[in-house]
Amino acid sequence: MKVLQLIHNLRAEGAQRVVVNLVTATSLVTTTESSPIQQLVCAWKSGGPLAQHLLALSERENKQSLSLILGDQDPLQHKSFFIRLLYLHKIVRQQQIDLVHAHLSDAAIIAALINWSIGIPFVITHHCPNAMPPNIRGIKARLYARLIHWALRRASVHIAISPAVQDKVASDFRLQRAQWRMIPNGVPLPITSDPAHLPLGFPPEFINKPLVIAVGRLDAVKDVAQLITIMPQVLLVMPHLRLAIVGEGPLRSQLQAQIQALQLEKSVILAGLSTEVDAWLHRASVLVSCSCYEGVPMALLEAMNCGLPVVASDVTGNRDVITHGRTGWLYEKNCPDHLVSTLLKVLDDRTHALQIATAATLWVREHYSQQSMASSYQQLYKSLLA
Repeated sequence: MKVLQLIHNLRAEGAQRVVVNLVTATSLVTTTESSPIQQLVCAWKSGGPLAQHLLALSERENKQSLSLILGDQDPLQHKSFFIRLLYLHKIVRQQQIDLVHAHLSDAAIIAALINWSIGIPFVITHHCPNAMPPNIRGIKARLYARLIHWALRRASVHIAISPAVQDKVASDFRLQRAQWRMIPNGVPLPITSDPAHLPLGFPPEFINKPLVIAVGRLDAVKDVAQLITIMPQVLLVMPHLRLAIVGEGPLRSQLQAQIQALQLEKSVILAGLSTEVDAWLHRASVLVSCSCYEGVPMALLEAMNCGLPVVASDVTGNRDVITHGRTGWLYEKNCPDHLVSTLLKVLDDRTHALQIATAATLWVREHYSQQSMASSYQQLYKSLLA
């Protein structure tokens, strides 16, 4: 069986990490099977830091079972959308792809066009409740919505990573419930980090200081601005506390200006994208998520899997993976003072915080393992092509 995994890029973000986890687990499992799944991964717009992991995996495993196409490398580099589409159409035919697995709505449009022209079935994983990109408006948004609506109706199966994601997308696009499957995101066991290892970009002056970490794209949805805003209050109680925000995005310059306006340059850093998130997590005291909504929050799952206490906004997605007071802490999103008090409570009572974190680790490994996710997808692929 040959499967094309299709996504727009391989930056160090949530949906992209899910794709890498899925491809990695599938490659490791199918090497022992008599009829392994061969995978072609295409990041059709551009590559990114996570591409290096897949390239290394391709070298380590049988190259025939995993190959990679990146939009910022030949033959797709600097090509228009239609040229990229024609190239993928050609690849699907030449390599006799059996199934296309699209991740997010823009990849679904490409998969639907391939399906329309040559009949290859495709499935879509919806990683967030909003299928529409947040940055388009007006007539362009209306045309894009029509195109997505057409594409989604051609899919054989829709996969949701959580009930909230399914409910929102199915309602917005009037998709039948029978077309849906629920497959939660999966995380790998954490790599045992060398205690002496500092991830690239880690400030030496942060060593041996209590550290709050946030991981995610620098955009309005993740709302790390709220975390920066409350830092002066927290520093009044814990002046040695430091904050590292790992990620990149369109609001970087705005957030840097906010840090400077609050005179937090010595306490807060924007660390940028990192392929060493695991090492950052092992250096931290607590992870905080201020998101306005989530699908299944990978940053939270990875932190919980590493045994790190987590504090998150009480919103869709976060509340699906955190039971307040048992596997982490939820705060009222529109109440910054509640975030301050919750964060200080977690930092003050380290013994209790680590007990909660241990329970969270066990829960994540039981319900959100990378191996379980890959197995569910493999069963779905085989049932569709039986």
